[in-house]
Amino acid sequence: MAQTDKPRHAADGSYCPHWRKKCSDVCHICEFWMELSVVNLITHERNTIWNCATKWQAMLAVDIKQQTVNAGAETASLHKTIASRMDSAAQNGARSARLSVRPDAVLLPSQPS
Repeated sequence: MAQTDKPRHAADGSYCPHWRKKCSDVCHICEFWMELSVVNLITHERNTIWNCATKWQAMLAVDIKQQTVNAGAETASLHKTIASRMDSAAQNGARSARLSVRPDAVLLPSQPS
């Protein structure tokens, strides 16, 4: 459906906070009336939904918050993994350094005569 062919709002009797008129009378001419493409996370089915941008704000804010929380958790998990691998590498490096140095191979500085 082209941008000029905006569908009319469902006649549910709600009022537009911007126009202060019935949504069914003004949504099809309003700039806030927008199309959003969504994907069902369970069925992976793509749908197109028309609604008021003001009504989308709350839902999108919750989604953005959830995405941010998930990204923070993944970052913390990655940090923990990297830190444990670095500790393990440091311990293995120290262990191999101790094993590779023989006491009789240590050169002491010469004493002045």
